[in-house]
Amino acid sequence: MLTSLKKNNKIKITLNGKEFLYDVFSAYIVESDYDYLKTNFNNESDYQNYINDITSKSLYKSPIKVNSNDKIVTLSTCTYEFDDARMVIHGRLI
Repeated sequence: MLTSLKKNNKIKITLNGKEFLYDVFSAYIVESDYDYLKTNFNNESDYQNYINDITSKSLYKSPIKVNSNDKIVTLSTCTYEFDDARMVIHGRLI
């Protein structure tokens, strides 16, 4: 999967006829109880700390720099590296 990300590191989402394109900047495996779906932040610094955390977990080393002004998308699916594992991918809106 990580090899594929190096060649295909975009996510395209079509919603109500509008396309959104994202650059993948992070991909990692976590336990299902890890808070990777966090959407509420106390302030800009809290959001930046979250971005730093999810970026540091990445198995995919991306040149993409993400900051608290960016909008991100989070995708996840089950994976079988261990019980209740999740593969999580984050992208930055282009």
